[in-house]
Amino acid sequence: MPEEQPQPGTSCVVDSCDQPATGYVDITDGQPMEGETAVPMCDQHADHWRNAG
Repeated sequence: MPEEQPQPGTSCVVDSCDQPATGYVDITDGQPMEGETAVPMCDQHADHWRNAG
């Protein structure tokens, strides 16, 4: 289970984003992908990812 908050200084997983990550987003609907089920993202990208589904 990932931590609710990324460690301070963790960057958003989106390459073009220079914002700090503020939370973890489930990227696989619970199915592990390369050992990861959640990635750190900033609020803006997290909201976009969650609303894209």
